[in-house]
Amino acid sequence: MIHVAIIAPDYLNAILAGRKVVESRLTLTRREPFGQITAGDRLYFKASGGAFGATAMAARVDSHEEMTPANMRALRRTLGRFILGTDAYWRAKLMARYATLIWLERVEPIVIGPDYRAHPSWASGRAWYTLPENWCVYHAARRAA
Repeated sequence: MIHVAIIAPDYLNAILAGRKVVESRLTLTRREPFGQITAGDRLYFKASGGAFGATAMAARVDSHEEMTPANMRALRRTLGRFILGTDAYWRAKLMARYATLIWLERVEPIVIGPDYRAHPSWASGRAWYTLPENWCVYHAARRAA
């Protein structure tokens, strides 16, 4: 599978600079990418309101359910420096019940990504899309960058 993650521009820059090495998705309900991403999957990162800027491979994926506020605080203590969430981010996610943690490797800059808006599940405001492997545009993205 391949994945499109829509993230804040500051996080995209931090991924490209090698400062953000774990992408986190902390949610109240079970939704993408929970249970949908595995190590070896390709991710495309798109800036919210902007363009694609990076691609990476999932080196490791950890998924947790039945999270508690205590679990979230522990997660922040152990992985916060790799996730780079702000205080506001961690406050907003304190009550999340599901956690998907994706360690990134082989990060590369790109300028194009898959046409996720053509996917039947496309909806404005969504921040994650899981797409079939044949939607991968990695080689074209590398040539365009």
